[in-house]
Amino acid sequence: MLTDDLFERWILLLEELDIINQMYLYAVSKNGMPRDVSLAFAVELAEPMVEILVARKKLPANTRRQTLKECLEALLVEYDNVVFYKETSADSDGFLDKLKNNRVRIMHIKHNQKKEKCFDGAHCVLYLCKLSLLYRSIPLDLFDISACAYKGKLKMNAAALDAWAENL
Repeated sequence: MLTDDLFERWILLLEELDIINQMYLYAVSKNGMPRDVSLAFAVELAEPMVEILVARKKLPANTRRQTLKECLEALLVEYDNVVFYKETSADSDGFLDKLKNNRVRIMHIKHNQKKEKCFDGAHCVLYLCKLSLLYRSIPLDLFDISACAYKGKLKMNAAALDAWAENL
């Protein structure tokens, strides 16, 4: 699949992503930070990703100035919800609220925050991995690579994560 044209487009996309790509790499790396901090950074990436997708006309223009929760939802809807099918088929609003709340809890440090509406450490790892899968599919779409080329592996990886999560 890698061609000279695709490589050049990747370089241009990296320039466009700028700090977004660096934060993604930092969030998914073994960086020594607690996983809830890494998840908060990954969740925060939904807004700039939506901005890029709107600019590239992959999402409607009215998606640009939405809340973080709405940006997350737009990404899940646009990218076929293969990765988060289990979570969104049961309680989409509750799941998206927990993702948002986890980010708010980390980025707006306050005394006596309610932890019950956030994820524990193991679930932070799970959803960090799942967001990573989602964010990996976005450049493939931007490069006009058919979802048929990778959707099977995406489902397989999501299923493996779901199987691991059943033991939490």
